Amino acid sequence: MNSTQLPEYTKHPSEINQIFDVIAPKYDFLNKFLSFKRDDGWRRKAVRQSVEPWMNSVLDIGTGSGVFLYDITRFHPFEKAVGADFSKEMLKQAEQRLGNKAKLDVVELPKLPYEDDQFDLISSAFVLRSIADLDSLFQESYRVLSSKGKFVILELTRPTSWWMKALYFPYLNIYLPFVGRFFSGSWNAYKFLSSSIQKFYGVSELEQKIKDAGFKKVNTKSFTFGICTMIIAEKTV
Repeated sequence: MNSTQLPEYTKHPSEINQIFDVIAPKYDFLNKFLSFKRDDGWRRKAVRQSVEPWMNSVLDIGTGSGVFLYDITRFHPFEKAVGADFSKEMLKQAEQRLGNKAKLDVVELPKLPYEDDQFDLISSAFVLRSIADLDSLFQESYRVLSSKGKFVILELTRPTSWWMKALYFPYLNIYLPFVGRFFSGSWNAYKFLSSSIQKFYGVSELEQKIKDAGFKKVNTKSFTFGICTMIIAEKTV
């Protein structure tokens, strides 16, 4: 997919990179502030439902500041842990958090510079909206995942109930960009976050894309009235 064919919800990769480089120092604080600290609970639930005792290797795609990978490696002692991201500034934050617990790679997503069947678990939290070519990302994830491995995804989604929509869309359009700009100094970053949530694929569309990449079993679970969705995909049944 080239720059003239970008889906409506995202921007050119260079713009995404710049956005995350700018907000990196305030990223963790703002995630907790804007989610009312619900993001911690979402990650803990995803870890408990995806990590299994036999797993030896994990790849965290779009690892950002390393929070999800940190939670995963605290829960289970992986022999090999890798965090991949396109933002060098975000990876600096991850290095401070993870130390020598994981190898951190700068990668040009959606391509994954790893050999086939390398990882028992692939994780990704709040990254999909920043990837222009999701089909390629899912295909690459399938390729590097081991034969009985799992792919666990957390993504911000849209609620379905009318009363939650009535609360959530003013939050997205007014509160989120204002607070994000106030603390990070970047209006564009949190305006993009708001817009991408509203224009992103629905959960059923994501499920189909993941299945089209080859995954045989895909389960979803919504959190906090549909504001966040967890997807767990298995390479084989």
